[in-house]
Amino acid sequence: MAGNKKILIIRLSSIGDVAISVPLVKALSNQYPTVEISIVSKPFHQFMFEGIPRVQFIPFDDKKYIGFMGTFRFAFDQLWKENFTHVIDLHDVLRSKLFRKVLSIKAIKTVVFDKGRKEKKAALLDKSKLLKPLQSSFLRYKAAIETAGFQLQTAENQWIEKKEKKENPTIGIAPFSLHFTKTYPQESMVMLIKSLLEQLDCNILLFGGKSERDKLATLSTSDKVAVANCQSIQEEMQLMSTLDVMISMDSANMHLASLVEVPVVSIWGGTHPNMGFYGYRQEPALAIGKDLACSPCSVFGKETCPLGHFECMKTIDNQQIVDKLIQVVKG
Repeated sequence: MAGNKKILIIRLSSIGDVAISVPLVKALSNQYPTVEISIVSKPFHQFMFEGIPRVQFIPFDDKKYIGFMGTFRFAFDQLWKENFTHVIDLHDVLRSKLFRKVLSIKAIKTVVFDKGRKEKKAALLDKSKLLKPLQSSFLRYKAAIETAGFQLQTAENQWIEKKEKKENPTIGIAPFSLHFTKTYPQESMVMLIKSLLEQLDCNILLFGGKSERDKLATLSTSDKVAVANCQSIQEEMQLMSTLDVMISMDSANMHLASLVEVPVVSIWGGTHPNMGFYGYRQEPALAIGKDLACSPCSVFGKETCPLGHFECMKTIDNQQIVDKLIQVVKG
């Protein structure tokens, strides 16, 4: 494209959704070396964009810029002064809409990504629509960037390569998720770890937030199982990059592992990998879940099982997970 271009990309949260955008920002930077890129997101997400050429991170601190008026003040304080030529909204929530409203005064070209709400709602009502994957968030983000005029070459169809075979691989386990219906039951996880240690000469690292450390410690029942007591998310991702494979729920850890190119065996309960939130470049065959009439029960997860039995998680066979892991680490 001719002329100097300066793009504002908006994705405020959450960490997994922001992580999905990172490969696209890298591709945009690599393939358009004269384009400047600004990212607006919560301060915590800045680490994901560090080192990408010509990327400016603009932190939006919602504790400083509070409410409706705070959002407007941020737009005028931090965004108005920038000479953006394009605005790409990868979130489409009230705050990002207010940013767009302010910048529209300058008649900047603006593109908003399509969340696919109708398709996802329809898939919850008719599970047969999930026999094939819905358009992923990654492809929806990519479509928005390309609609803005920036065609991208990306590698979404090239699965992450498995690591070299080792006699004693290191397996990461991220056993928690934000929502109950996306979390493998504690008793099932205990048995899974026991089965792994019995069938595979391996070391296990447990990943989770600082508030989850005590719960993680209850799973560390062997000298081969340790909690990843990282002091920062950067340190956690560095440690994650050394893994041979990760076990994760439908959670941010699946997307963070994808960023450091670690294969993920993912466990799905009340949500579904074909709903559009699967890990970037993760092999579809590594997703494990039950084909039940009641599952998925939601797009993003729920705090309780709507039917009270939670069979989507409780009936998963641990041996199926172990077999997938052995397939990844042994070939």
